[in-house]
Amino acid sequence: MSKKKIHSKKLLPYILFVGIFIFGLLIGSFLQKHEDKKKLTPSVTSNQTLKEEPKYTHEIIVKELGIKFKVPEGLSDLVYAYKDNPPSATFSTKSLMNLDKNCGPEAGPFGGIVKYNKTGPFPFDGNEETVKEATYSRLDEGYSNQIVGPRAKEFDTFYIMYFSPQSPCSFPLEGQAAKLEGQQFGLLRGFIPTVELIK
Repeated sequence: MSKKKIHSKKLLPYILFVGIFIFGLLIGSFLQKHEDKKKLTPSVTSNQTLKEEPKYTHEIIVKELGIKFKVPEGLSDLVYAYKDNPPSATFSTKSLMNLDKNCGPEAGPFGGIVKYNKTGPFPFDGNEETVKEATYSRLDEGYSNQIVGPRAKEFDTFYIMYFSPQSPCSFPLEGQAAKLEGQQFGLLRGFIPTVELIK
């Protein structure tokens, strides 16, 4: 038997090992890309549910921001307070304010929206990339395990982005106002896709 054949027989296990290793890397890379894609466009499985779409029946106009949006029946008395630095509006309802005077729109019991020019700055959210990511639906893995809608909407020269309330406006938390605050806040979530420019 020639030296070449003996040498190639000794190399065969190494060649097989390298081939299997490269094949494993390719499979791993494919699976990682597939996982990343699932995070961006989550699918609904048996233990995940799409939030039921509320019926948007009332239109709210925020003239200072040049926009309007729709809200469900339970928020027909929604009111807002405008702030100009940065341009933003925070929300409450007349029915909630009737139960607790600390729950006016200035307190922002339902959070609010901020208008970001695409040139910046982005004081609440850091940078445009963060805001751009918020324009997509996502899987809320940590809280509800549901697919939730976008928190921002992009227009030609600006974004409108929703921000959550910092704390409850009414205490005790078992009180009537606090319960209404929780119910109405739940209704407001998901309105961002309905935002349109005022014509």
